[in-house]
Amino acid sequence: MGRTYLLSSLFILVVCSATTPILAQSNSKIDSLIGIAEKYGKEDTIQARRWLDIASASYTVNKQKSLEAAEKALVIAQKINQPAFIADAYFAKARCKGGLGVYKEAVEIFKQSLSIYEKIPNVLKVGECYMTIGVCYSRLKDVPLAVEYFGKGKTLFEKAGVIANVGICLNGIATAYLNNGQAQESVSYLQESLKIAIKQNNKDGEARSLGNLGMAYMLLSDYPKSLDYYQKALPLLEGVGQKSIFSSVYANISHIYQYLGDNEKSLDYQMKALNIAKEVNNRFDIAYGLFNIGSKYGLLKDHPKAASYKQQAIKTAESLKDTALLIQFWDGLGETYTDLKDYTTAFSCIQKSLNMLGQKEGDETRANCLSHLGVIYQSAPDSALQALGISPQERFSQSEAAFLQAIKYAEAIGSPQKLSLLWQSLSSLYEKKGDYIKAYKTYSKYIAIRDSISGDNVKKQITRKEIQYEFDKKETELKYQQQLTEGELEKQRLLTMQKEQALTLNQQTLTLKEQALALSNKEKDLAHLAYLKEQAEKQEKEQQLSLSEEREKGKERDLNLKNLELSAQQKQNLYLGLLVASLLGGLGVLAYFYTTLKKQKNIIAQQNELNEQTIAILSHD
Repeated sequence: MGRTYLLSSLFILVVCSATTPILAQSNSKIDSLIGIAEKYGKEDTIQARRWLDIASASYTVNKQKSLEAAEKALVIAQKINQPAFIADAYFAKARCKGGLGVYKEAVEIFKQSLSIYEKIPNVLKVGECYMTIGVCYSRLKDVPLAVEYFGKGKTLFEKAGVIANVGICLNGIATAYLNNGQAQESVSYLQESLKIAIKQNNKDGEARSLGNLGMAYMLLSDYPKSLDYYQKALPLLEGVGQKSIFSSVYANISHIYQYLGDNEKSLDYQMKALNIAKEVNNRFDIAYGLFNIGSKYGLLKDHPKAASYKQQAIKTAESLKDTALLIQFWDGLGETYTDLKDYTTAFSCIQKSLNMLGQKEGDETRANCLSHLGVIYQSAPDSALQALGISPQERFSQSEAAFLQAIKYAEAIGSPQKLSLLWQSLSSLYEKKGDYIKAYKTYSKYIAIRDSISGDNVKKQITRKEIQYEFDKKETELKYQQQLTEGELEKQRLLTMQKEQALTLNQQTLTLKEQALALSNKEKDLAHLAYLKEQAEKQEKEQQLSLSEEREKGKERDLNLKNLELSAQQKQNLYLGLLVASLLGGLGVLAYFYTTLKKQKNIIAQQNELNEQTIAILSHD
């Protein structure tokens, strides 16, 4: 059916606070620091600073603890009326709110901090507030406001001569565009940010710029260039100890290999990403990592493992109380249960996802959910449909309605890949239903959209081996350069050159094979389209013949009806004739009797007159 959708997040290396260090500590060390702070009886600047340090130290480990520490620092700072500490406490609290995903509230708290820093004044802190507010607006996908605040920070740092922070602001502007899917707009800002980081010998900034360039080119489907930037970022990230970001880069590389169809490689990198997320206890990344691993196992057809990982992802998302994650995860789990043919559970999961969606959001998720429901209605046995309160006789109409709604949402978000798969699924439904005319029309739409994106698909197939070759070659070069002498290295270079030539030939052969495979698949699609067209034409002819036969039958019925009407008229005329004859006969009899009676009356009258004359004669005598 081709109905596997990518329900995964893309990780962007956003800027963090520029001047406030975040010192990750273990839970045990943090608990120890909290114990010391709680034993300290005074509420003074020392205690306020202590709670601020705890908030900073616990931020990457436990954001809730970090928030509680920031709030305690704020209470103390307000009691001792120290504006600088109050501003720092507001800042720490806002950062925690942002880290917990409450971005709008974070912005308001950051602005409270900003107003105090402007009065003190503290130029660097003002700039830092601008940047962090920019991050929040970036996460909210409000690009104009994000660019505005990062721009304010950039201008301020340029005047103050803090060039490193200028680079961070440029990176932030690029991040805002990336968060909104505007990859092309981000590239120039990232290139400028990278130049500043290299000039400043800022390895952290360089790593972030390289990582975000990897993201930008991945969104632009330039996968070789994307991997090249990621490979350059990885050793730098390792060097500066940015494990959380290291995890994000691995996750993005995993996405690249999934897009290119190398699911084994994709799973391997996602496992690496998950292990690092667990190491730094980033529960958001853990949740997405678990879900993405489940998706990889689904692509590898290991559906029980896919369900297990997605269930773990849901538990983690529930502990985070992250509705956005849960909406995606429940739908994804529903798809897996559909693959397992547990249709009632699948239906329940998908309904949970739909119920959590707002009225005016989530068109992509709605399209996915409805598509999965269409598959359930079409594939579930009668008993499962009856358990869901659906009549088996309505399976095709329900499935058709679900697919058509999914198509509407896919058109709204402008997703040609989803539309292509949905038209194909709908065509398959009509074919099963025996409606070849609709099957042909919808399959034609699938072919049209597929052809419009086939260039990208061919590009992905061609670049897959190129990426693998380049990646393996660089890894091999690094290993050997660390181990070989100059003489051995020269020999190795010659050998590598020969191997490269051989690999180039192999690569060209593979490219031709993959192109042939793509053409073969295209030919299969066109052959199926021709088959549907033939069946549709037959069906149309049958329908026309059926209509013609119906017309002939109608004519015959009309003729019979006319004959019946004529026969009835004839009978009616006969009956009228007989009636008239009977009436005329009756009149004749009546006339006869009348004439007879009249004659008898005349005879009687004459007899009476004769009798009267006789009596009269006799009387005279």
